Amino acid sequence: EDIAIPPAELHELLLKAQAIFRKHQVITSLYAHAAAGQIHFRPFMDSPTPETASQLENLARDLYELVYSLGGTIGGEHAAGLSRSGFIQDQYGPLYAVFRQIKELFDPHQLMNPGKVICDDPHLIVHNLRPAPKLQPEPMQPLVQLNLRWNPQEIATESSRCNGCGMCRTTSPDTRMCPVFRIDPLEDASPRAKANLIRGLNSGQLREEDLSSPEMKRIANLCFNCKQCQLECPTNVNIPHLMIEAKTAYVAAHGLDRADWFLSRVHWLGALAGRAPLFSNWVLGSGLPRWMLDKFVGIARHRKLPPFARQNFMKYAQREWLVRPVRRSDKPPVVYFVDHYTNYHDPELGKALVAVLRHHGIPVYVPGGQISSGMAMFSAGDIDAARKNAERNLRELAELARDGVRIICTEPAAALCLKYEYPMFVDHPDVQVLANAVVEAGAFLRELHHENSLHLEFNPLRVDLDYHTPCHLRALGQGTPFRDLLNLIPKLNVHTIEKGCSGMAGAYGLTSANFRDSLRIGWKLVSHMKRTKAHAGVTECSSCMLQMEQGTTLPTVHPLKLLAWSYGLIPGLEQIMEPIPRRFLTS
Repeated sequence: EDIAIPPAELHELLLKAQAIFRKHQVITSLYAHAAAGQIHFRPFMDSPTPETASQLENLARDLYELVYSLGGTIGGEHAAGLSRSGFIQDQYGPLYAVFRQIKELFDPHQLMNPGKVICDDPHLIVHNLRPAPKLQPEPMQPLVQLNLRWNPQEIATESSRCNGCGMCRTTSPDTRMCPVFRIDPLEDASPRAKANLIRGLNSGQLREEDLSSPEMKRIANLCFNCKQCQLECPTNVNIPHLMIEAKTAYVAAHGLDRADWFLSRVHWLGALAGRAPLFSNWVLGSGLPRWMLDKFVGIARHRKLPPFARQNFMKYAQREWLVRPVRRSDKPPVVYFVDHYTNYHDPELGKALVAVLRHHGIPVYVPGGQISSGMAMFSAGDIDAARKNAERNLRELAELARDGVRIICTEPAAALCLKYEYPMFVDHPDVQVLANAVVEAGAFLRELHHENSLHLEFNPLRVDLDYHTPCHLRALGQGTPFRDLLNLIPKLNVHTIEKGCSGMAGAYGLTSANFRDSLRIGWKLVSHMKRTKAHAGVTECSSCMLQMEQGTTLPTVHPLKLLAWSYGLIPGLEQIMEPIPRRFLTS
């Protein structure tokens, strides 16, 4: 593993390496970064035992001798660790004595990685052999109470799928792997550390009460359920749900933190604040009230917040939207799931969706009894409260889903919650039927386009926009459907910006405790929106929108509004491009 030689010697290496593998009767696969002369050999061997480990050592020694003779090195990009330390002295010869002197000078008590790199054991592979992993992991201790819908064997299997490869510790700009680790690159913050903790419960190294301990909660809070580690992990370990399990255990034992309780129930408070929107918006937009919210509730006073609409969407909905339409063979009806943000802060978004769907002759039904998805509660570990929300929504939507009606969400987090979270914490015979019926609005409209059913008579929009892909949209695994649809609008220029996670993660970025870290995670995005020459930002996620408007007067809009504007369906929508005049409030 990790051999590097001058690229001109690759041909010679491969020929002679084949002879070495034949000598040891081993079949090997390989992959290479050929231009850099780097080779990774992967021999097909049974997991070594103390009796057979010498075979691996002898194979490595013969192969490394070949590498030395060709002017190469046994470590091209990775650390020496325990697998190569026993061979380093052979590679460096007399220079190795200098390494030893430096080690003794700076680490006389052998505190830093003792036995690695500088060692006197030529048989390090044999003497540090790790036992082969068990194919069937030990189940979690039976006394540990689980709150999500998996059994001890399933959670043990999930945590054991992490092989410790460390890919989750990457900070590459080409990935979004663990936004928290990027700003706090300690092992505690890495996703694999969280899998290790759950394995500690499986093996009995940790006690049952450790799952609900403050220390476990501290580490679990380093995961805010963005799903990017699960998406980009080579084995797709479900770290978010493992940490939701830990958060749930803590909440059950100690209760919910004040800020988490408040922010996970914004849909309740929205109903109250929406009755007096002028007063509520004065509170949100004024310095002293915001200081008090920061001090006594835990909402960051410098965070821009969305103003309350004068009339929420559910009240505004026309009577025909609240009556279940009759199914027609040509255009089956759809259900609109209205999450908290659209209902209380941005009813124009809901109007835009209904207008676009009706423009295509699609009947829309808005069930009056639906409430917030409960994603904020679930992410905070308040499973009992989230389950009540889910059960109420299931009463409203399950029968429709059984009848084959599609359920459309304009909020990616809501679609993700109904589709992938409800089956994890709700025991209901129709929960999977509901999950299968859920579709994000952009994906639904893109389906129409692929079926040649989408109207293409768009009016030109001479606007430059910067598009940000939400993490929860990536987690849905459907690409960027709205970004694709915006390309159909004449004269509209959309630039996709890849600046990583926004750092908001729903309620995470709203709290005083996380405000600075939220900005650090999303700083590349925030900085870009401050200096961009575009007319506005565009994204599907209401949470990302808050971060994109932080520190700038530039608005960020939902792509659905742009489609409705280009179709000419809602008069006055061009106002969405106006600058944001308020210090504490978003557009």
